[in-house]
Amino acid sequence: MRKYSVFAVAREALRGHTGWEKQWSSPEPRKDYDVIIIGGGGHGLATAYYLAKNHGISNVCVLEAGWIGGGCAQPVVLRTVAQALADLAQRRGARLRYNAHCEEVLVSNGRASGVQLAGGETLAADSVV
Repeated sequence: MRKYSVFAVAREALRGHTGWEKQWSSPEPRKDYDVIIIGGGGHGLATAYYLAKNHGISNVCVLEAGWIGGGCAQPVVLRTVAQALADLAQRRGARLRYNAHCEEVLVSNGRASGVQLAGGETLAADSVV
């Protein structure tokens, strides 16, 4: 994994951010999760990390329609923080899925029970955030 420094951030800013390496893997999806987090920006990634670190919940899926760390994390410094959060969340067991468009939140007995993705794939969860 690449180490980040002020110099690396400045260099990539001058290059239009074309040299950043992919910092996370795309693990095989599961069918069931304890928690599904919709939105893989800084807040979603921080939530995944918090659930794993403080509550031991590691069967988490983070869904993002764009790229993980996107959302409001557009400036390079925020993007770097988001990548670090993504790495921490994955180390604690979270599965990150980008380009995953959530089409519908599924409801069962009056509460969220999972999501349906645009391609028709259904993911079940005890909680949807």
